[in-house]
Amino acid sequence: MTLATSLLVQYPQIKEVVIASHDSIFDYLHKTLMTLGCNTHKVYQKSGNIYIHDLNNNRTDVIKVSQDIFMANNNDTKINSSNKNAQEKLLSKIESIILTTTNSLNNEVSIGALSQEYMKKYNKPLSKTIKGNKLGSSIIKFLKNNCSERINIKQKNNVYYLSLK
Repeated sequence: MTLATSLLVQYPQIKEVVIASHDSIFDYLHKTLMTLGCNTHKVYQKSGNIYIHDLNNNRTDVIKVSQDIFMANNNDTKINSSNKNAQEKLLSKIESIILTTTNSLNNEVSIGALSQEYMKKYNKPLSKTIKGNKLGSSIIKFLKNNCSERINIKQKNNVYYLSLK
């Protein structure tokens, strides 16, 4: 009762509450919230399916979950997360190289010079790093698709030049 009334005191605009548990310990919370005017739902998993029980209407919806789909979605999330980390690390390395390599007159560095400096510093071609981490098919595509908020890209006579924003 204390938890239910505390929720409504702290968040008076609450109209619906979802509790993700099938434990009977939360039944009292559900009943209390219902008497205080909230729609309450109990969400739980059983036999590989997800159940959403609407206590106000005493209706249960079943979401059938294929184990293969659930596993694939989890793996995609991990891959996307590791790609995002690799992308951020690579972007930081590129920014550092641009900062230390830029021509003092116009603060730009060509993609060729960037690639050479990357190779010197990390003993691996920048293009292979991008492709190996599945971040793009080329340096320029990676930069255009992922770095345009932090790096200016200009093309002059078929040569791309980079500068920090």
